[in-house]
Amino acid sequence: MHTPRLTNTRHLNMRAYQSQPRRQRRAHRVTRLIVAADDHAGNVDVIAPTDIEADLGVRRTTAGKLRREAVELLTSGYDPTATYVPQGWR
Repeated sequence: MHTPRLTNTRHLNMRAYQSQPRRQRRAHRVTRLIVAADDHAGNVDVIAPTDIEADLGVRRTTAGKLRREAVELLTSGYDPTATYVPQGWR
C-alpha cells in the first residue's frame, strides 16, 4: 500500500503542532470545538465545560480554563481552520 507524502507546508505545520506544549494543543482543540458548534465562533457558550471534559478527558476546572484560553485565541484572530489538524479531530 502506498502512503501519500505530506506536502512540505503540511509537514512543517505538523512539526510546529507537535512542538507545542500539551496545554496549548488542547486550547487549540477547544477552538475547533467552538467553531464546529458555532460556525463563526461568535458564541463560545455553545460549548459547555462538560463538553470539553468529555472530549478531552479533563476535569471541569481545566475545561473552564481551556475554554477561556480558546476565547483569547479566537479574539486575537487565531483561525483554527487554517492550521494543521491531526487525524480524528473535528
